[in-house]
Amino acid sequence: MTLAKAGHVSVDGARLGYRVEGEGRAVLIPGSHLLSPRTFSKRFRATHRCVFADHRAFVPGAAAPSGRPFGLAEAVEDVEAVRRHLSLDRIVLAGHSMFGHLALAYAVAYPDVVDGVVLIGIGPRASGVEAAVEAHWESEASDDRKRAWRDDRERVARELEIGEWSSRDRLLHEMLSADRARRSFDLDRDETAFWAGVDLEMAMFGSYLEHGAGAYDLTSGPKIETPVLVAAGRFDFVAPPVLWDDAAVERLRQATFVTFGFSGHTPQSEEPDAFDATFDDWLSRVGLEYR
Repeated sequence: MTLAKAGHVSVDGARLGYRVEGEGRAVLIPGSHLLSPRTFSKRFRATHRCVFADHRAFVPGAAAPSGRPFGLAEAVEDVEAVRRHLSLDRIVLAGHSMFGHLALAYAVAYPDVVDGVVLIGIGPRASGVEAAVEAHWESEASDDRKRAWRDDRERVARELEIGEWSSRDRLLHEMLSADRARRSFDLDRDETAFWAGVDLEMAMFGSYLEHGAGAYDLTSGPKIETPVLVAAGRFDFVAPPVLWDDAAVERLRQATFVTFGFSGHTPQSEEPDAFDATFDDWLSRVGLEYR
């Protein structure tokens, strides 16, 4: 079947955009249909049938269905609406950062259509980990990295005092510039180009962080039966690999953990060749090679 290259799915309270690239096994990637493709290599996007679908946090004017808080359950149904719209019978679901929790929640809700889950740059839970994250930073970050982080924080604080900043731009400047020493292996890495032209619906973003990703804990739900690939960056000080303790690992029946030695929070773009090879090898080893 030939899929449209781009389109929209109207779901209660939102018009979700999607973008389809490549051929092969369907890999559905929730997030932003503009931002997410930019973080994956051209090869990845050509050799898999990648479906990049909007989360409501990236849809201007989007509201939660029926006025409820927008959490994981609502986000799961949005992903399902996109899957049905595109008539995707079986999918591999890939979630980066806060959308990794969405991928896990979807796999629990719709196990019969999920062949595999890929988690990139996330831990098994989002709350109650601050102390562990800081302890890891203090023990593992080099003096140069800590110095770069302090310098970036001070510079960004000065810049934010000048002129007027929208809530979107303030958030992105703090995340991408002030915290880049915690997000990237390369201390000079600039991720702002990924976000060009990408909107944020701040109400949906905040609601999802509070009621969705921010409330998720893998250890409190059922075990994930489908094969799972956990891709972590050694220099990810946002969601460091050490967060995967025994209690979380045992919830994944078929888990493969890979740490990328020259990556931070986004190994698919920091080490694209290594990430692509790892993904393809995992597909083959768990019996999900190309159809």
